[in-house]
Amino acid sequence: MGTHTDITARKHAETALREREEKLRTILVASPDPMVMYDTDGMPQYVNPAFTDVFGWSLDELRGKRIPFVPEDQLKKLPQKLGKYMRRGTPPDLRPNALPKRVVSWMSSSVRR
Repeated sequence: MGTHTDITARKHAETALREREEKLRTILVASPDPMVMYDTDGMPQYVNPAFTDVFGWSLDELRGKRIPFVPEDQLKKLPQKLGKYMRRGTPPDLRPNALPKRVVSWMSSSVRR
């Protein structure tokens, strides 16, 4: 005695998901604009090639670190603004202040001296 389960719908859903993921990946890779995707803890999970070209950071270099994007004067506002974004879907009004890796490296080494 055996059972038969029709998994056609599941297979169609898996195929559709793979196709959407591939479209998103293609858009991110091909975009001339720097893009970074964060997890809910603010850690980078993906950077596109334009991000690496513009800022000099690879994802491997950023793993487990925060990107120095938010100006010091706005750091205290960040949790509130991100909470508003999560609740309402309105983007936070922050002025990105991304620094290329070479500038951050120079600043770090200058401070240590």
